[in-house]
Formats: sequence, structure tokens, C-alpha cells
Amino acid sequence: MRLLFRDVKQVACLDFPQSSNVGDNAIWLGQHAVLRYLRKQVAYQCDNRSYSKNQLKRQIGDGTILIAGGGNFGDLWPQSQRFREQVIQDFPENRIIQMPQSIYFRNRENLERAKKCINGHQNFVLLVRDQKSYAFAKNEFTVETHLCPDLAFGIELQNGFSNLGEKIILLSREDVEGKAIDSTDVGNNGSQIEKIDWSMIDRITPFIRVNQILSHSIHNYPKAFSFASSVSSLFYDGVSERRFRRACDVLRTARVVITNRLHGHILCLLLGIPHICIDNTLYGKIQNFYDTWTKDSPITFWANSADEAVRMAHEIVRDEMLEKVGGMV
Repeated sequence: MRLLFRDVKQVACLDFPQSSNVGDNAIWLGQHAVLRYLRKQVAYQCDNRSYSKNQLKRQIGDGTILIAGGGNFGDLWPQSQRFREQVIQDFPENRIIQMPQSIYFRNRENLERAKKCINGHQNFVLLVRDQKSYAFAKNEFTVETHLCPDLAFGIELQNGFSNLGEKIILLSREDVEGKAIDSTDVGNNGSQIEKIDWSMIDRITPFIRVNQILSHSIHNYPKAFSFASSVSSLFYDGVSERRFRRACDVLRTARVVITNRLHGHILCLLLGIPHICIDNTLYGKIQNFYDTWTKDSPITFWANSADEAVRMAHEIVRDEMLEKVGGMV
């Protein structure tokens, strides 16, 4: 990462996540932590609704443009991919760095369009966050490509086991990437299992609401609200920080977490929480990342179903309680 930014003084950071997805917000925070560590100035920021080609050109000139990392490189999230390709077309001369992504295309036609756009750019750098995406990128794209960890790891946060709660949390996504995980034990009053997703724990504070209104206004009335883009971007780090801290506070109430979210896995690693992963995503996103970076983690376990994961979670809680009692004797 240091070599990529060796001759860079200032950057533009594009595609701020205007959503409750804690993973995307953690990536944004981690990316900015890395930029601060490297002492790079951020000259312009936007989400994909408040993006302005002209304003970006005025602020960054021939400087480096960063597109936020995540899991939206491909055709599962078409709005994000269209935005990426639009920026590439708008700035054919600037160096553009796509921050670490997972890659997945369902449709060959969409892939060919992306290849034409990306391979046609003379100064595009693609960072990917798992070996499978790296192999795919090297095979399909002709641009400079590097393997890089998810930037949520740029956040320094380690609180250990002493702050853990007592219950089991089932953190489950249900969207275009994967089906919800469920268990016959969830909802059993004696099981102390709480099922959540990021949207369920989100709190729309006045701070977050103002940011959303500004983004919406800039998108729908660009001339009238052209002045508001720089104001809106001032909210970004605070919005992401609030969502990230809220998620950490919720996860800390668990003794064990069961999840099919990649950043459920990553946040549990950052917080030191034992967790069980179930990868029922379309393309093995969690497994691919785990195999590349985190397979030596002693607090990560795997299950093939929710029922198996719940049984494992109860076993982990029981074993920890036995160890605690044994230590008191």
C-alpha cells in the first residue's frame, strides 16, 4: 500500500456508503485511517449520488482518485458497478485506484462491458481482497492488480474477551448475495439467541438524517445544491463512526456470534469474539477471504447449517463456563 501512494500528495475518495451496511462503513473508516497513517490529504469526497464530475475535476486536477472497497465489483450490485464505470470514463487520464474488492459476475455480457471500460483505462489499479478474485482479475483484466486485505483491518480495535456478554447473536444477511440463516432454536426462550442484521440495529440519528437529506438534495437538485457537496462530505466519517460503534456495542453483548456476513467475521476478529461462520453466499465470499487471510484464527469456527452452528455456539458457551468454574476451584 505504501508503494502505491509513494508519489501521491492528495486523493479523492469516492463512493461513501449511504447505507446501514456496517461492513461498508468499517471499510470507509479503515481506508481513512490508512490515508492518515500515510499522511495523504483528502481533497474531495462523495457518495454515488452526490458525485460531480466537474467538482471532482476542480478539486483533484490530475491527482489520484480512490473508489471505496467492498463487495460490489460485478453485477450483483449494478448501481455500484455503473458508478465505477462512469468514473473511469469521466477521468481517462487520472490514476484511479479501486480499493480492495471481491469480484463476482453472473452475466458474461456485463463482464465484457466492464472489461472494455477498465482495460481501456491507461492508469487503473485494481486491488482485490481474496485469492479467487485475484485469479479472476488476472485472467480477465489487463490492468495492474494487487492482493490486499479488506481495509476494515485499518481500524485499530482490540478489546479482548473480558468485555464479552452472555448471549448468542445470529447476524444474518438476506439479500441478493445470500439467503438468511435460520434455526429451529432461534426464538426459543431458553436459548438466549438474538437474531439481527445491520439494518435492525441502525439508529437514524439527526446527524445521519441531515447527511441523507443533503445527499438526496444534491442528487435531485444538483444546481441548487452544488454548494452542499463539501458540507455533506464533512458528515461522512461521523456517520460511519456512529454505525461502526453501534455494531461493536451490539456484538460485545454476545459470548458467541453466528454469521454469514464477511464483516461479521472481521468485526469479531477485531473485537476478539468467538464466532461461527456459515457461507451461503452466491460465490463463497467469506470462505475465499478466510482462506486468503484469516484461516489461522483460533476464534473462528465453521458450520454447514444454522442448526449445527447453534449447537456449536452452545458448546463454546458451555466449555467457557466450565473453564471459568474450574479456574475458581
